Amino acid sequence: MVRAPEIGSFQTFILKYSLVGQAAVLFIYFVLLQYTGIGGRLASHVFFSGPRAFQFWTFQVAIGLALPFVLMLYRKMRENVLVSCIAAIATLIGTLFGCVNIFIGGRLGENGTWARCGPEPERVRLIGPPERPLVVQVEIIPRKEYPFIVQGIEAKDGKFIKYELVKTCDRGRDRCVIRVENTKADKGRYLDVIYVKTDSRLRPLIPIYVTGMIR
Repeated sequence: MVRAPEIGSFQTFILKYSLVGQAAVLFIYFVLLQYTGIGGRLASHVFFSGPRAFQFWTFQVAIGLALPFVLMLYRKMRENVLVSCIAAIATLIGTLFGCVNIFIGGRLGENGTWARCGPEPERVRLIGPPERPLVVQVEIIPRKEYPFIVQGIEAKDGKFIKYELVKTCDRGRDRCVIRVENTKADKGRYLDVIYVKTDSRLRPLIPIYVTGMIR
C-alpha cells in the first residue's frame, strides 16, 4: 500500500508566518495612517468604522487573517489536507478583499475628501488701503458623512487681524462663518494663520491662511 506523502512542514511554516507578517504589516500601516495627516485619518476611518468596515473586519481580518492563523496553529490541523486547503482559500479571500478595500476605499476617500468641507475661501487676502475696512467672511460647510462641532478659533500671531466666529456649525446647522478683519493701520504686508478647532478626530484643526497687503 502506497502511503500519501505528508504535507511539507516548510509549506505550512511559510503559510503560518506569512499570515503573521501580513498582520504585522497591516497593523503598522494603519498606525502610520494616524500620523500622515487628514488623508491618513480619513482612510483609516473608512476601514475601521466607515462604509468599508464590514468588508474589512469580516473578510480581510476575520476570514483572511484570523481563520487561517487559527487553522495553522496546531500540528494536527496543519497535517490535514482539507484544513490546509481551507486555510489557503481563506487567505486568498482575505488578499482579494484587501485589494478591493484599498481600491474602493480609496475612491470613497477621494469622493469624501476633507477639501470639500474646508474653508471657502481657503486663503484670505486682505488687500487695500489702511483707511478702508478690509473684511472677509469665511464659510466652512461640514459634510453630512463627517459632521463636527467648532470648539474655538485662534490665530498663530493675531497681531494685525481681528477674527470672530459669527455662526457656528453644530449637529443641526450646515455651516460655520468666520469673520476676518484687518487691523494694520499702516502700509505693509503680513502673513498669519487662523486655526479652527473641531471635535473631529479626522480633522481636529482646520487652517485658514491670511495674507495682508496694506498699500
